[in-house]
Amino acid sequence: MILSASLEMSLVKLIQVICEEIEWNYNDIEVDFTWRMLTKECPVHYVVMLISCYLNLKYMLGLFVQYGSRYIELYLNSQPK
Repeated sequence: MILSASLEMSLVKLIQVICEEIEWNYNDIEVDFTWRMLTKECPVHYVVMLISCYLNLKYMLGLFVQYGSRYIELYLNSQPK
């Protein structure tokens, strides 16, 4: 899935947008994200972090811009509320 996100998007809004896109009912589940981004190709190096708050989200987006990355991988985990 390809998702466009704004640097000003809140974590709650990002979760809502992703849940709508994959047809998960945001009101019935708890969702957490882990993200992974390639920061160096030779040798290969990834940054991996749980997005647990707004500051983690801003940090992720800042690294994305800093490294001029083309994409970030998001891994989703859900459980009933």
